[in-house]
Amino acid sequence: MATPTEIHPPQLPRKLESGELFSIENDDIIEMQLLSGCDLSRQSAERTLFEQVLFKRANFNGTRLPRARFIDCRFEACDLTQADLEGARLSRLAFNGCRLIGVQWIDAQLDDILFEDCSLEGAVFSSAAFRSARFKNCILRNTFFDQADLTDVVFEQCDLGGAVLQGANLQGADLRGSKIGGMHLEAQDLRGAIIDPRQAVQVAELLEITVKEPGDSL
Repeated sequence: MATPTEIHPPQLPRKLESGELFSIENDDIIEMQLLSGCDLSRQSAERTLFEQVLFKRANFNGTRLPRARFIDCRFEACDLTQADLEGARLSRLAFNGCRLIGVQWIDAQLDDILFEDCSLEGAVFSSAAFRSARFKNCILRNTFFDQADLTDVVFEQCDLGGAVLQGANLQGADLRGSKIGGMHLEAQDLRGAIIDPRQAVQVAELLEITVKEPGDSL
């Protein structure tokens, strides 16, 4: 049996000082704060660094943060719908109960990441690279993982219906217990993936393989 991928959680101080954030600029550094209810929607900044920040009910709807860095951050009940995080670098992050619909994570690097009870429908992880990542109880319908490195990523009780995984590296990726009907991928894309017996029938359907009992008519 495969060993579950160990996720290192965000390293946050026991007590964080409450702060306020109304705007962001290129190359800003935001660190060691509790930001509750901040609204950064529709703003734009490049190469911003967020380190040891706890976000609660923060609004990043439509925010552009290309090449941003997030280190040791936690997001609780935040809205990142349609945010642009292309080329971002994320290390030791946890997202809990967040809306991440349509987020652009193209060419992002995601190390030690936990997504739990999140909606990521239509998110774009094209060419992203994951290292130690877990999706737990997440909606991933129609999400794009094409050309992404999903080595050892765990998908626990997720809905991957309609997800695009063409050209993805699924070596060691654990799909057991998740809904995989309607995924878009080729036979070679599943090489090394871990599935359960129930999913084997769905995989046959995805690859347009006909399964019949011996003696059944053709």
